[in-house]
Amino acid sequence: MPSQSPVLTVAAALAFAKTSTSPFLVQDSSTNISANADALAKMGAQLTHLTATDNNAITANVDDYLALAPKGTYLGFNIKDTVRAINSHAADLVAGYQVSGLTLPDGKVFQITLGGTEVLHALTFGIEDVITLAQEGITVPLGVYENAAVISANATTLAKLGKQLASVFITDYSPIETDVASFLVLGPKITSGVYSNFNIKDSAAAINAHAAKISANIAEVNELILSDGTVISQVSGREFFPLEHIMVLSSIGEATQLAKEGITALPVGVVESISTFAADAAAMVSLGKHLVAVWLSDFGNITINATDFLVLAPKLQPPFSFVTQFVINDTAQHIVASLNKLQGLTGQIDSITLTDSGTATVAITAKQYAHDAATLAKISTAYHLSLSGETAAHVAQAAADSHVTAIAVTDTAAHVYAKLNDLASHADKLSGITLTDAGTPTLTLSGLQAAHSMAVLDTISSPYLLSIKAAANVINGLDLSGVQNAQIELEPTLLKIPLVVNAHISGLNLSLIDLSGDSINEKAYGPSGVELDIVHNGAVTQQLFFAHNTSADLQLIGVDPGIVHVL
Repeated sequence: MPSQSPVLTVAAALAFAKTSTSPFLVQDSSTNISANADALAKMGAQLTHLTATDNNAITANVDDYLALAPKGTYLGFNIKDTVRAINSHAADLVAGYQVSGLTLPDGKVFQITLGGTEVLHALTFGIEDVITLAQEGITVPLGVYENAAVISANATTLAKLGKQLASVFITDYSPIETDVASFLVLGPKITSGVYSNFNIKDSAAAINAHAAKISANIAEVNELILSDGTVISQVSGREFFPLEHIMVLSSIGEATQLAKEGITALPVGVVESISTFAADAAAMVSLGKHLVAVWLSDFGNITINATDFLVLAPKLQPPFSFVTQFVINDTAQHIVASLNKLQGLTGQIDSITLTDSGTATVAITAKQYAHDAATLAKISTAYHLSLSGETAAHVAQAAADSHVTAIAVTDTAAHVYAKLNDLASHADKLSGITLTDAGTPTLTLSGLQAAHSMAVLDTISSPYLLSIKAAANVINGLDLSGVQNAQIELEPTLLKIPLVVNAHISGLNLSLIDLSGDSINEKAYGPSGVELDIVHNGAVTQQLFFAHNTSADLQLIGVDPGIVHVL
């Protein structure tokens, strides 16, 4: 304040202004200022500062208030004007922070009960005054400062104010009892800074119909009181549960009761202890999507089955979810059915116990074996692994796992041939080989390959042609009886001794045998076989015996049909 500006009373200021245009300050009682508010307002910029010497409010109309309020720091004003004038300057009255009351032309006086409009963005009164002001036509944003019982009794009326009601401050921090419709209006307007301010008393249908909006303000809910008198209470200390869109209940019993009452659209969370979690797991799972969160009151290991684990583990909330582990007790069949999903939650699994009698067999695909290794490593009981769909290239690696006892290979004939040695080394773990080639593939082996790999060949179940090229003594030593679903073609390289074949073959390739000048006699051998005698210069030089072939089904390859004689 400039030192040369005089400090004057209202009367002196009015006199001073008649003879001078110099600035001045006014310091006087609120009564004198009120009586001359209009004249002071008209002085404009000449009046630089206004101070009331008492703590009483200055009475002024809206225009005078707007002119004088900025000139004093701690001035309070009782606005006395028409409803129209007050409504026309609603934003200015709320923003000025200095209104302490309203007086209407009919003489009704309304005293503001709570200051700080900069926080509440409204002129705040007791509930009776708020209702009356609205009835008088006042449209200024209003706030309510009242105890819970009075607000409860007038909740419906307050809710009808809609957007005009800007805030509700509960003076005694007790819950307001109201129906859903009134809660949806009043709930977002609470400014008292505490949680659980409402007991909603209504039907299950009404709660379900507005579940999304109730959830948006669920922190304000203390209890749900249903039409039949059932009371569902939200857990105390709701502010410590950060998921703001769900109703947090102290037990699964309350959550189940809520569902039984037909309230299924309102998302809920429950508080559980380690000691009761397993027993309550089925009930929690039965709630489905209705249950969205679980808080633990302590920490430790929880033992449940795989199905319950997959549903509940993702719903655990901090902080104890970080230090809680699950022991899964279930059958191998159930573990396999859930294996891929369990893999995504291995961080929450302490161990897996298979409940099957004896040593369980876990039958999975090769892809699962590679992808779900972390889950398989959690299995603490003895078990066998049976793999299907494995490639020939990965058999050796899989067979090195002591748990793996059976491997079913699915691959091309070329890949099987390329890894024949590996397959033969682990033939005891091969449960079958399926060839994936289009058409009928061919495996061409030497006698030594065939002898070394016979156990592998016996496991091939797909149709294929097995071609073996070897000397007669080597072929005689092969046990071809176990070869399944294959056409067998033999191609002898030497016939120094008789060839004796005790398996059915599809073809005999003699292209590597010199038959110059020879003839071949075919005749019956045993009960159902055929004998081939190679004759040179009238003498039998070589003999071939096939116990399970006839002349009709034994195809000769590399032989001139003209030298073959059927006897």
